[in-house]
Amino acid sequence: MRWAGWMLLGLGCAGDSGEETAAETGTTGGTTPTGTTPACVALTDGTWEADGAAFGMPMQATLTFDAASCSFTLTNWDMSMGSEAQSGTLDGDAVTLDGDPSDVWTTCTGTATATEMSGICASNGAAWTLTLL
Repeated sequence: MRWAGWMLLGLGCAGDSGEETAAETGTTGGTTPTGTTPACVALTDGTWEADGAAFGMPMQATLTFDAASCSFTLTNWDMSMGSEAQSGTLDGDAVTLDGDPSDVWTTCTGTATATEMSGICASNGAAWTLTLL
């Protein structure tokens, strides 16, 4: 019976603290698994309304979100002024628009949720909003 006690004691001392390492859990520190924290807000695909001085008047477009690149496109505008925002990128909840002319639209920055974006264009001080319908 004596040897059984030593054997049980030895099992707990095999160099295993009982805590899993980052390599064992797939984490890079803390407790968040690698790749599970989203790099940006996930926008909802669908018809969005653009409004504010930057757009000139309320208009609608189709937003398509690409989670892998944290970017989106704006297509199928219901009216065209020849200079609409055509896309955008996200970093967390920070959004930057892009379009033609790019020297205007790339200065349009703001914040985003899954169904709404808003901000200001630094080049001309114009406010803008994009809202899921």
